[in-house]
Amino acid sequence: MTHDRAIKLLSLPREVGPHPEDQEMVLAGLGRYGPYIQKGKTYVNLPGIDDVLEIGSTAPSTLFEEKKNGGGRRGRQAQAPLKESAKAR
Repeated sequence: MTHDRAIKLLSLPREVGPHPEDQEMVLAGLGRYGPYIQKGKTYVNLPGIDDVLEIGSTAPSTLFEEKKNGGGRRGRQAQAPLKESAKAR
């Protein structure tokens, strides 16, 4: 890891810019569950750690819209268990 990248990661959360619809500030940061963007009380997970440093002001609006329309963690279907116990059958 480079010195500059380490400094950027330590300075998180960072302001990405105002959301185009309501001008509320969008933040990008690293949290307990990985990289995220935040607008008010709404959080959206980002796929990778590089995204938190590189995300621009246009991408968050589509990510928030996807979450609002049922995307994100809550909108996903539960995965099948890796192994079922003999008692469950």
